[in-house]
Amino acid sequence: MHKHDDTKRLSTFFFPLRTNTGYYESPEGYLGLLERVKQASLLYDVLVFEGGIYDSIMWDNGNWDVWHPPHTVDTERLKWMKESFRSSGDEAALFIQAEGGEPIPVFRGEVIRQFRCEFHSLLNELKGEEIPWIHIENFELTDEGKKDARSISGLIDKKFRSSLPSNKHVISLLVKNFCRDMVITTRMSAGASVHGLYAGLLAHKVGVSHAPGFVAVQVAVPNWSNLEWQELVELREHPSWVALREKLLELEITVRTSLAGMPEDEVQYKTALSQALIQELLTEIAEYQPRTGEVLGNIAMDLIIGLIPLPGTSAVFTGMRGFGEIEKAQSSWITAFLKLRQTK
Repeated sequence: MHKHDDTKRLSTFFFPLRTNTGYYESPEGYLGLLERVKQASLLYDVLVFEGGIYDSIMWDNGNWDVWHPPHTVDTERLKWMKESFRSSGDEAALFIQAEGGEPIPVFRGEVIRQFRCEFHSLLNELKGEEIPWIHIENFELTDEGKKDARSISGLIDKKFRSSLPSNKHVISLLVKNFCRDMVITTRMSAGASVHGLYAGLLAHKVGVSHAPGFVAVQVAVPNWSNLEWQELVELREHPSWVALREKLLELEITVRTSLAGMPEDEVQYKTALSQALIQELLTEIAEYQPRTGEVLGNIAMDLIIGLIPLPGTSAVFTGMRGFGEIEKAQSSWITAFLKLRQTK
């Protein structure tokens, strides 16, 4: 397994192939992945993408999967794999052939499910090879890593497996891939992107928790599709970027702690985050505005709720004027926040 140098103590976010196959299944999935990459670029020092192409096919009576290393990946292959991909319904066959013998089918027939994932197309679009904090790496479990993966798999009991509405071969592959990627993520001391396809496994008690910061980022910046990648790259060079990242992480940890012991409610959680963010905004603005009694006079803002479907709330940040002093405070987290929330 690849080992990282921990001496620099850089925060790392990992995009593994196997537990992100769901993003490959539709154009909407691709946009979801792009949004995740943008968010991670704001929250972490280093983004690590697993290289190569992962491909798997499931039939009624078995499954097959393979990893194609990066040196086999080129533009033509990426184009063909994208155009030929079908998540289910195609006919496929797997043959084995001894030297000098005839091909013998191992699996053949209608494909129940197919999974595929690669990040090279996305990174080519983002010019990832030119960005020093984006890394493409290959990973292989050691014998010890494989043992750890089996231990995690053992925590996923038969009752839970049987509750999944899917073919047993699909379940087996999902569990195997999940356990592999969690071992690698743990060894890297990183956060990791895991597609919603694995939500049931994440909810299961296998020692996995949500990476902090992502919900706060979604509340603070509800529409990531309007943010250009180059703007985020440039923001990372701004001295206020680290302060914003630390503020969002702090807010999420504080709110999560305040709600500990209460039933999980996503709307309530995001609402509490939005309220905490507004309070922090007002406090920070007051620090930089003249003490004239009109500290809030030129601010028109609504609750920063993101896309929460609550009556009386919106994602409007209608205008902020008179922030000359704040713009001068280059290290303030609010400077980075305002750059992200700029309105045309």
